[in-house]
Amino acid sequence: YLLAWRVSLTPNDSMSVHKTQFMKSCAKLGWYNASRQIWLTLAAEDNGIMSLHELDFRSAELLADFRRFAWTKFGSAAGVFRAIDKHNAKQVRMPEFVTALHALGFHRSLKSLFHGLDRKGFKSVSEDDFLFIDEWKPQPFLLAVANPEAAEEVKAALFERSGTYLRAWRRMLDKDDTNRCNWPQFQAACASLRYNGDTAGAWRHLDDDLSGYISYKELHEASANVLLEFKAWATEEFGSLMSAFQVFDEDDSKQVTKQEFCRACRVYNFIGKPTHLFHCLDVDGEGTLTIDEVCFLDGWVTEEKEEETSEPEPQQQQQQQQQQQQQQ
Repeated sequence: YLLAWRVSLTPNDSMSVHKTQFMKSCAKLGWYNASRQIWLTLAAEDNGIMSLHELDFRSAELLADFRRFAWTKFGSAAGVFRAIDKHNAKQVRMPEFVTALHALGFHRSLKSLFHGLDRKGFKSVSEDDFLFIDEWKPQPFLLAVANPEAAEEVKAALFERSGTYLRAWRRMLDKDDTNRCNWPQFQAACASLRYNGDTAGAWRHLDDDLSGYISYKELHEASANVLLEFKAWATEEFGSLMSAFQVFDEDDSKQVTKQEFCRACRVYNFIGKPTHLFHCLDVDGEGTLTIDEVCFLDGWVTEEKEEETSEPEPQQQQQQQQQQQQQQ
């Protein structure tokens, strides 16, 4: 993704891209009709600018960690290059790059990092390939250390403010009901709570897979599993949560009582615990469920987060490098 960012989106090696440039880049790739939707999906903030971490959090975190290592040990990223270019050849190939950085104490995904730095596809890097790193000012949360204590403090504050985790999730963290909360949304929620602790550390603990977002399951796994089980069942049985609600609402009152809910679950063979599920969904505590209290689950993205690294496969990297060479 770092190579794709540098080759396709930011020809000047900027670490942010304006919406206009993004649209032009998408057009060059043939994505004329999809560019707006791609932008809306990726851009976390509505300010007309996208940063690398919004395209791929793992790549941004890796690069930020490498920058911190470089500045701590050598004063600059360019200084790292001079340290690994032991023969003053003005270029370093991958085996030498990997071996030298391991010896210097940096043990992250070095092959992926090398491919991201090798913008021209020469299978070697020069000092010029490191200069953009020195110009970059990564956001603090990219450099934060996971802080489980801070995460528990934030969760406690959310529960105290809202009374239930689901209510806190929907009203403060996931206002668009996608089952995803990004860093700006999390930061805004912590500010609303007037939390003065380690916000970035809490985020990094919750987003432990570096996906760039947290799901409700990462906030409160027990209740999330109950909701996801119900969503999967209702979708298979009725097609959607909206259809399920209409079936459950026997008297067409636009609300479902606990009795109606539990009876429908039994009739249609839901194998979970209807009473527990009802109380989980009833975030306002009024003893009935409205359409909004059930059908928000239709909008939840529920695919499993990817376990594998987010870097492109070598074949994709080669194609990106060939594309750049053709443009030169």
